[in-house]
Amino acid sequence: MKHIKGLISIGSADLIGLVAAASFWFYLATEINPSEYGEISFFIGIATIGSSLATIGTSNTITVFKAKKENISTITVISLIGSVIGATILFFIFNRVDLVLFLIGVTIFTIGYSTNLGKKEYKKYAIYILAQKGLVAIFGILFYHLFGTEGIILGISLSFFAYIPIIVEILKEKINLNFLRGNRSFISFNYIHMISNVFDRQIDKIIIPLFLSFTVLGEYSLGMQILTVLLFLPNIITKYLLPESASRQYDKGLIRKTIIITIGISLFGIIVLPPIIPIVFEEYVNTTNMIMILSLAVIPTMITRLYFVKFSAVKKAKHTLFGSIISLFVMILGIVLFGEIFDGVGIAIAYLLSITAVTIYYIIFNRKMESLGEFNDIKQN
Repeated sequence: MKHIKGLISIGSADLIGLVAAASFWFYLATEINPSEYGEISFFIGIATIGSSLATIGTSNTITVFKAKKENISTITVISLIGSVIGATILFFIFNRVDLVLFLIGVTIFTIGYSTNLGKKEYKKYAIYILAQKGLVAIFGILFYHLFGTEGIILGISLSFFAYIPIIVEILKEKINLNFLRGNRSFISFNYIHMISNVFDRQIDKIIIPLFLSFTVLGEYSLGMQILTVLLFLPNIITKYLLPESASRQYDKGLIRKTIIITIGISLFGIIVLPPIIPIVFEEYVNTTNMIMILSLAVIPTMITRLYFVKFSAVKKAKHTLFGSIISLFVMILGIVLFGEIFDGVGIAIAYLLSITAVTIYYIIFNRKMESLGEFNDIKQN
């Protein structure tokens, strides 16, 4: 019953937030052409990578530490300073205030929602996530109509600052550099893992315009937005299980049910969505074939996230890091090999291969860890 209440709090907030955010992106796809959509994705990708490089307080690090009732003020201060430095560099390169606010905003958002999850304050998490996602839709659409496509990223950026009250509360805690030194290994590996993971998720947005065009990136980005909707269940399960597993609890029954439902979601994306996309998004016809391939990635994505939660619980961050590096390598290689031949479909194939490669690696490593008894102290229900 306890895990059901937690899932309901996280799931309901994420569902409503997802509907708001997805509706915003889908609305944009009906208003702007694929090239403009791709250009927005390109700049968001750059700012997201910048935020990951500047922030040592990763989502998983903060969630795990707060679940263990640790002080995260030191990590927060360093992350905020890093984000300001990163934002300044971005401003001098692109001369765009919206990218500055986006980079700093993402850092605030990451620290804020991770704190709520780590403390298992699921109702508070729900309130904040709903506020932020709602503001994405409100500011994004408002600024688009006021300033054109240039106002979209600015609107999204401002939504992240809804988490400022949480940051203020964290900064009231005493800074403890000894805590940082004592957990240096875990923090460092999570930081490197986050960077490789963010590069893995954002590098396509940087490479595709170089090898192909912003139009292909726009079509692919819409497909990835649809995939985000399909990955709704894996996302909420991961968010719920990370603090639970950090407390040495792991619900195998819940995981089995999740995998079964995930298979159904994948089939839905393959069979039902392709006929709908050309009707709703007339300029994004090429996204139809992409989503059939991307829908196959739902299952391995769910599996990798479950393993990630399991490995993080026993602080085996370096092995999840290896998984991200494998995924990044396969993704880049796949884009180069298949992108020029199959255009957007080739990019979708590269994505599917990258997540599948990580899944295979995690399965092999999990068996090795189980044989060594690494998970013996985790209570499995």
